[in-house]
Amino acid sequence: MESTTKVVVNLTIFIIIIFIFVYLYKKYILSNKIFRKRSRYVEQLDKYFLANDKWIEIVKIGEKIILLGVSNNAINEIREISQEDLHELNYQQDENIFKTVLSKYNKRQN
Repeated sequence: MESTTKVVVNLTIFIIIIFIFVYLYKKYILSNKIFRKRSRYVEQLDKYFLANDKWIEIVKIGEKIILLGVSNNAINEIREISQEDLHELNYQQDENIFKTVLSKYNKRQN
């Protein structure tokens, strides 16, 4: 009975170690935070994942700020945006941030 308990405890500890390793691998290695090289001309301002292999990204190239749609098969320029369109999101202050940004964009288009 004692050996069975020992095996279960050791197996549980091993599984926890594996989960921690996988978490750290996904967080640091796959996100390229450790191996990211600095560019003199291109700066990634933000990235938002829509699905596992699809995301939108804001990139600054020189003085231009571009919104990109990225998937496994393609990178598409959605549009060029201005510095005024960028503002940090504060989730505690404004719960309807999407509605606010969308109405601002619609007013600008009209």
